[in-house]
Formats: sequence, structure tokens, C-alpha cells
Amino acid sequence: MFNLFKKVSKYDYILDRDSVFDQRILRVIAYGFIDGKIAIPKYVFAALKSKGTEREKETLMLINNLIKKGTVHLTGEIEGNDYHKYLKFCKVHSSVLITLGEIKKRHFLYNKVKYISVLQLSKLLSKNYYVGDKMEIYIVKKGKEAMQGVGYLCDGSIVVVKDAARFLGEKIELQVTGSIKTSRGLMYFGEKV
Repeated sequence: MFNLFKKVSKYDYILDRDSVFDQRILRVIAYGFIDGKIAIPKYVFAALKSKGTEREKETLMLINNLIKKGTVHLTGEIEGNDYHKYLKFCKVHSSVLITLGEIKKRHFLYNKVKYISVLQLSKLLSKNYYVGDKMEIYIVKKGKEAMQGVGYLCDGSIVVVKDAARFLGEKIELQVTGSIKTSRGLMYFGEKV
């Protein structure tokens, strides 16, 4: 049914510079997990064009494919990486801001603007391991204690493995014996199976 008083949004989402440069959210959009009209500021697109690294070229390719599909649109309404401009844009268009990291929540809560943090989403989606679980990792360096080997999970979690220093550079299977929370995430401890 047609409603004259319904607020029509020009864009459902706006991506900030850092979330675009990170690429993860672009891949989520490409797979169709975020539905709606999505905007990327033109200044971000221009900044990507001016850089010539492989990462920026890949990001441009992702954006161009999303533009061709009609999923993403460029907007000139935001110039510069200033959150006050993003906040104003979100209020005008009833949009949700997609950002890479933590932002000053109070500004968004006060103005009743919603946002999605890619890092928070990533943390929510990362797998937790419990005592007795098995995993496979590459041992990339020696630990602080004698004979310890250290590896990393995809989310950046550190895994310290007892008696695994001799497997440096190799992929091993281990069983989790414990974990602790740190300021950087979880740290797992384990023994080679």
C-alpha cells in the first residue's frame, strides 16, 4: 500500500573509508548478505584510484563489479573522513553507517543513528574453542617458555602449544587445554595430538 507519510531512504547503508579499504564488508555485500541501496563516498573511490598497490586495485575491481550490478552507488554528499559528515548523511537519508572499527557511540545514540562495526561483527562470527577441542595451526615462532611453539588463528588469536618449538614452519594438530581472555582477544593453550 502506498503511504504518503513514509520516510523514503535514498540509501540504506553508507560505507566509510576504512571499511571500504578493509574489503571484508565489500565481500559480504558481493555475496548478498547485505540487502538494500549502499553508498560509497566518491572521495573514497578517488583515493583508491590514485593509489597503485595490488590491494587498492583489487578493492576498485570489487567496487566496480558492485556498481555494475547496481548494488553500490557513489555519492558526492560526503567529502573527507569526518564522522560528523557521516552522521549528518545518515540522519538525512535514514541510513546505517558501516564502519571498520569502534566509533564514538554517544554521537550516534544521541542522534538515533544506527551503525555496524566490521570488527565487532568479525569478533561475533569468529569460532571459540573449548578445552578438549581440536584445531590445526602453523607454528610460526618459538614461545617464551622452553620448547613452546606459537601460532595464530585467522581472527588473530594466539595459540601457544606445549613442546611444539621443533615443528616451526609446520602445520600441526593440537588439542586445546585452556584459554584466557586478553586485551587483544583470546589466547589458547594446547598440546600436540
